[in-house]
Amino acid sequence: MHIRHVLRTAFAVPLVFAVPLTIVLLPVSVIPSAAQNDPASPPDRDAIEALLDPSSEDDASALVEEIEQLARSPLCLRKATAEDITALPFLSPAEARSVSVALLDPAAQRNEEAGWKAVSAVLMDDTDRLQLLRYCCRMDCPEIPTHIEGELRSRFQQDDRGRAGYHDGSYPGSRARVYQRLRLQLPAGFAAGIIMEKDPGETSLADHLAGAVSMDGDGFLRRAVLGDFTVTAGQGLVFWQAFAHSKSSEAARIGKSAALLRPFTSASEGMAFRGASAELRSGAVDLLGFYSSRQLDATVDEESGMVGSLGQTGLHRTTSEQQRRGTVRERAMGGVIQWRSSPAAGSLLLGATAVSSRFSRISRSRSPFAFEGDAAWAAGMHARYSTDDASVYAEAALAHTHMPAVLAGAEAALTPHLRIALLYRRYHERFVSLHAAAFGERSGGPQNEEGMYTGLRFRPHRRVRIDAWCDVFRIPNRTYFLHLPTAGSEILLAAEYRMPAKTRLSLRLRRERKDQTVAAIDNAGREIRPLTARTTTAVRLQLQREFDDRLRVRLRAEYTRVAYDAYRAAGDGALLSAELRLRPLPVLTFTGRVTGYSTASYDARLYQFEHDVRGVMLNAVCYGDGMRLYLLGMLRLGEVADVGARYALTLREGARSFGSGHDAVTGDQLGTLSLQLDLRL
Repeated sequence: MHIRHVLRTAFAVPLVFAVPLTIVLLPVSVIPSAAQNDPASPPDRDAIEALLDPSSEDDASALVEEIEQLARSPLCLRKATAEDITALPFLSPAEARSVSVALLDPAAQRNEEAGWKAVSAVLMDDTDRLQLLRYCCRMDCPEIPTHIEGELRSRFQQDDRGRAGYHDGSYPGSRARVYQRLRLQLPAGFAAGIIMEKDPGETSLADHLAGAVSMDGDGFLRRAVLGDFTVTAGQGLVFWQAFAHSKSSEAARIGKSAALLRPFTSASEGMAFRGASAELRSGAVDLLGFYSSRQLDATVDEESGMVGSLGQTGLHRTTSEQQRRGTVRERAMGGVIQWRSSPAAGSLLLGATAVSSRFSRISRSRSPFAFEGDAAWAAGMHARYSTDDASVYAEAALAHTHMPAVLAGAEAALTPHLRIALLYRRYHERFVSLHAAAFGERSGGPQNEEGMYTGLRFRPHRRVRIDAWCDVFRIPNRTYFLHLPTAGSEILLAAEYRMPAKTRLSLRLRRERKDQTVAAIDNAGREIRPLTARTTTAVRLQLQREFDDRLRVRLRAEYTRVAYDAYRAAGDGALLSAELRLRPLPVLTFTGRVTGYSTASYDARLYQFEHDVRGVMLNAVCYGDGMRLYLLGMLRLGEVADVGARYALTLREGARSFGSGHDAVTGDQLGTLSLQLDLRL
């Protein structure tokens, strides 16, 4: 491994940051500091990163958009029930109940600041979650607007070099990714939103078109949506289409928080129903019903006319991708019914879910245990009981294959300083729930898995936080990539120490061991694909210092090693990064990062969440020998507009191209420009 590529970062940091610091720091000393807890300011990306799987390549923008949607319609904490607060994706049911109870205290009712102090005490001064809570909630209810309020977002992104598909004519559209979104808040609780997006290589600016009109009420009709919407309920065995976090650094908060019905205006394609839906409430009973009719991309066999696989990318660039567009129509109907007990001593929630789908074509997949046929249904029951210190939840579901899936968990505060979480799941290999996204090791829905998760959070001092979890799992039957049953385990330990003077020191250790298919040659010279155990060990150390609200410096070092029991040699990787956030004016923020990395193979790759324009958050993968740099500028123009601009550059030494096939880019460097304008109308 060429460690010199990592060490070059130490020399690149002064060159990149010294000039801006010299120019800016002198006048900054006489400029007033920005408000640190401005509710209108988005939370720091660290607060969001804590909710995400640090080793996943999934786009985290769905979570960012969900938090932005909550901020547009902030929850009134003093009026909200514990069940309403539980729907926030960053609080456990027990924490939500504790927040609700704390705000009933007369001392917390005196004024807004007293209320926030009570909430801070309940959350033990957890800065990250307090940021999220203040961004998505208000202490007192704002007046219902009597005029139209709106938000327009326009985003442009493009690589600075063309990929092979543009040169050979495979991609007929331009290289730009163009995103347009308009959201309106209307009087009497009405709201409307529409989004248009074009991916690079597509020809139409409205290739992805989504929108919804909704109405919120306080009486019998809680919410109605016409257009695109998501449904979440229970723990995700039947319904879960919005962001569905799994394992993360939040070790003792693993249960899902369902919001039932939400309008959907997101760039994440294929994650919503399309039709009409309504959520009703009568006393302690919640009732949701919907009808959906939407077209799906699919690969269709020309001879049989059957569907081979349903598309998930939403890309319509090449001729074959365009031919797959909208070839299958899904008509679905379903609902949720829930009953909530009086929250005097503890709150009990009981619910039932059901969905039935019918498709215009018959599916016949090559993947083991995948959906086949032209009709599917799933139904389940869920329960949750929460007190001030604990929460117990469970869900069981049955699919049209007549095979079950079950999940049960508990979270509890054993002492004021120690919280634990337990979760057991067993998903039959023939359980097929098309709109589910429950906790698990495997992506693609709850299927063919059994496991036990144990997590704890220890707060021996307000400045010290320790999170640790262990997940032991097995895949009882074969999959598309693994031809035999397999098993594995994953352990994570994360510790953080908040020193005086706004300094954080954090350490994260992760070890994963699981079976994997590898390509190998046997003694007779034949190509074989045997199973072997792969062990990944990763260590990350990070130091962050905020000199004041205007200047923050972050240094990170990470090392990973991948070893196999047989057939493959071990490999390792290292990463060193430095990040600077500078706020020369209360309305202007610059964020820059330089990362040097070196890995022996793709298996030893490393991940980094990166700052981007608002609404975008990617977990960049680093492998090979190279460097990655980006600079992001954010400008707030009063109450009218926000402007964001970012340029990111990746350099790989010895690389001849980035990507492969139509996506290949010749050369050893690739840059991406992002521009965004947010207008408040």
